[in-house]
Amino acid sequence: MAIITPAATDFPPDLSVPLNGDALNATQVMLAFQNLLDGSAAARLASFGSVGHRGASCSDNATIIVRAPGSVVLKNGSGIWKVEQRLTDFPAYTPVGIIASTGYWLYLQDDGAGALEVIHSTNVPDAAFGYELGAQLRAFIGYFSTDAANNILNFESSGLSTVIQSRPALGGGVTGNLMLDSGAATVNTAVNFTTAVPPGARIVQLDAYAQTSDGTSQLVQVFDGIATRSGLFLNVITTRPSAGFMPLAPQSGRTFNYVGSSANCATSVFCAGFSF
Repeated sequence: MAIITPAATDFPPDLSVPLNGDALNATQVMLAFQNLLDGSAAARLASFGSVGHRGASCSDNATIIVRAPGSVVLKNGSGIWKVEQRLTDFPAYTPVGIIASTGYWLYLQDDGAGALEVIHSTNVPDAAFGYELGAQLRAFIGYFSTDAANNILNFESSGLSTVIQSRPALGGGVTGNLMLDSGAATVNTAVNFTTAVPPGARIVQLDAYAQTSDGTSQLVQVFDGIATRSGLFLNVITTRPSAGFMPLAPQSGRTFNYVGSSANCATSVFCAGFSF
């Protein structure tokens, strides 16, 4: 008995099959099987990283609902490629062992009995956001993070985009998706992202809020660190705080910048969401 392996990843346009009465040997028969195997390899490559739908949410700071993924292509624990399917949402998932101010990746994996199960990990996905980096045992679903009190930030994700719904109270310091708490800089100042922003995020949605004790109009600018670019401008006076949203494409490192026209301006910035 001979074992053949894929020689190419081509879809065969046709197959040569024997007719009754043909004189055949193993090599001739193997050609048809080789073409079928190559076509199967091509189909697997085309579905690499395939998840019918990536979606998850948290609304109680503790449990996560992973949405029905449809068909998922991944390897099982034996390293065999499988197509597994789930057409209903998973039961509420309570991540075990999570710690404060930490980001986690959500994955689906084979449970050993041919069904899908939800897991979380600090291990990053591959650059294509298909699988956990280094293997294809776990299919990427999304990302979540915790605040300083170890609460999961409430979120809703669909595809490669996530909206963060939590808004920590101002005045208690940086935590969760509150990345700047009442900052009063009057010079261009860089602010680090918190773990609410995952590595690899291409777009980060900022939610900025400013207020002032000055009796005159003051201006706050939030931007991506390149001074020549326009950003979000908040015009504030004593009786009228100002707020706004801004999509930001991180330019250098995991930071954004802000500056106020007065030290009496208090600026706070949340991460309102992100996209890969």
